[in-house]
Amino acid sequence: MWALELGVHLVKGSHSEPFWDEEKGRVMEHQLTRMRDGEVMNLDEAIFRFYEARLIDAGHVVSAVGELISLVKERKAHESAFLQFKEDDLRDPAAEEIDTQAFPESVPLNHGVLPLNYVYKPGDAEDGVTLDVDVAAALDLTPAALDWAVPGHLPAKVEHYLRGLPKDLRRVVMPLATTAKVMMPQFISRDKLTGRRETLAQAMAVLLGERFQLRIAPSVWAERPLAEHLCVRVKVTDHKGQEIVSSRNLVEVQLAVEVQQKEMSRSVAKDAPGLWKRACQKWETDPLEDWPVDEMPDEVVIGEQAGVPVKAYPIFESMSEGVVVRLVRTAEVAARRGAAGLRALLAQALRYDLAWLEKDLRAMKDVGALASTLAPIVELRADALTGITRWLTNPERVPSTGGKRTKTAFVSAAEKAKTDVRGVVPRLMDGVRETLELRQALLVHPIPYGRMKEDLKALVGVRYLCEVPFDQFSHLPRYLKGMQFRAERWRQNPSKDEEREGQIKPYVKAVAELGNGPNGGRLRWMLEEMRVSLFAQHLGTAEPVSSKKMDQAIAVARSGGAVLARQETNSNKPKPKPLVVVPLAKKSRGQPLKSFGVLGGLLRPPGGY
Repeated sequence: MWALELGVHLVKGSHSEPFWDEEKGRVMEHQLTRMRDGEVMNLDEAIFRFYEARLIDAGHVVSAVGELISLVKERKAHESAFLQFKEDDLRDPAAEEIDTQAFPESVPLNHGVLPLNYVYKPGDAEDGVTLDVDVAAALDLTPAALDWAVPGHLPAKVEHYLRGLPKDLRRVVMPLATTAKVMMPQFISRDKLTGRRETLAQAMAVLLGERFQLRIAPSVWAERPLAEHLCVRVKVTDHKGQEIVSSRNLVEVQLAVEVQQKEMSRSVAKDAPGLWKRACQKWETDPLEDWPVDEMPDEVVIGEQAGVPVKAYPIFESMSEGVVVRLVRTAEVAARRGAAGLRALLAQALRYDLAWLEKDLRAMKDVGALASTLAPIVELRADALTGITRWLTNPERVPSTGGKRTKTAFVSAAEKAKTDVRGVVPRLMDGVRETLELRQALLVHPIPYGRMKEDLKALVGVRYLCEVPFDQFSHLPRYLKGMQFRAERWRQNPSKDEEREGQIKPYVKAVAELGNGPNGGRLRWMLEEMRVSLFAQHLGTAEPVSSKKMDQAIAVARSGGAVLARQETNSNKPKPKPLVVVPLAKKSRGQPLKSFGVLGGLLRPPGGY
């Protein structure tokens, strides 16, 4: 056998031989390194098999270097490439089919395929697997598609995630490598069942729950990223083959592509005015009487520049002469201006219902005495009309599904709003009356706590009927009762009341900074629920609330929801409710080992040595 090893050394070490390329050898070593039935097949083993077949199996006796040289000279006369291998000679025929399935040359995407390139350059940015895509394909990629792109990486990925479990749960799935291997068929089946809409982490949470009865949230692995060589690197190029971005972070890739698209769209008016003009002629309208088309897309491709699709964004815009469709150049402008236009179109569809609502609100004169210390009844009635109209014409009533809003959804939303407005005034009056009575009681409370007046003004201010979302009106009496209960009890334990006030103080500041806009609105009412949970727990809360949830809500609000939006962009499937990690009951382990010396007693056989 030493002769074979010597032959390998001679061939690999011969710099004059043209059939051996060190760089190609490194690439081949990456490609040939495969997990097959738990055994690692590497380049040296492949070369060994090549010489074994051509020397020992062929019946040649080689026991010294001289004999090997003589054999080569003899066979060279009739076989010029004797003992010179090519790439295909090093591939194991038995593993070829397995390797093709485990390490495919392409990945399917939207009725097409994208090429996968394998590169062996440890420490280099290109090391591992690279997916070459154009701009359009980059935006269609999903985290799930990349997770499952290379089946040969699944065992290592699964073992990594098992290793990342909390200690109490990791113990259940030991040994990790065996568990990963045994569960492979389940993962493959799960991928086929879900149609590649589920990330590997999500699949693991489900399958570990089924197999080991563990309840695990996929987020448990968020801070335990995979090794880079196990993550697909996405390389985006334009129509000229110029690289736009390359990264193993899909969010980073798609953000870079979107930035380039925005720049292209902004330059259209200057560089291609005809393109923009034709798009406006196609999409923009005169004042509308109704929803204009069956489907209104959130964005449209109006052309292409430098291989990058140029997009425009159709929105409804409220003008003095009515509601029209207009094209804008960025998604940000569309989000800022389009909501007001859609609200105006809904109001137009509800114009008769809103007219009756305005008449019915004259009944607010009945609470005139209670409102005398707050604002004139005429102003309160106008604010109530504004608040209810905002609720009825909320653009979220016409959701965007699959990148478009439909006429059917708009008609359904208008009909639902017409149903909601029926009987709304009597319900409003009952709530206003109770709210104002509680407010009046708090204004004259004999022992108010320190910030009670400020809290009351923030909750029931002069214009609260248009500032507080209509669907929050029913909660106001509970919040006010919580303040009343606190006022009655705070003197019994001032230090405890002060401690609880300290817990909510940072959140009061955060609410003030973020305001009542789309980013801070939810946080505002979470704060009121937290006040109830701290000072009047017996009243109950509309949702579970804690400091941790408040911190998370603040982080999302300050980021503008960008992280959540990116996660949801890649799938229209509703996000499953997060699961929690439930540690297993601890088993009795007997007496703990107090020193390593005890191990000797454990290993000593009965009766001694």
